[in-house]
Amino acid sequence: METITNTLRDSKAARWTALLIVAFTMFAGYYLTDVMSPLERMLDKELHWSATSYGWFSGSYSGLMYFSSFLFLEG
Repeated sequence: METITNTLRDSKAARWTALLIVAFTMFAGYYLTDVMSPLERMLDKELHWSATSYGWFSGSYSGLMYFSSFLFLEG
């Protein structure tokens, strides 16, 4: 049986694919936070979110990235 010894650094296409997946994930997270920021007043009126609730929402992305050490894995 033949053993596969190729790694991610051996394939240029695999490296670019991994980079694009990580970049898209980060872009989507930032985009979601940016899209929600103008809606803060609507969330306050209709869903009765407080400033603290919105702060927890907008900070959860960076907190999750920090505490899961995903930022270090992405780098």
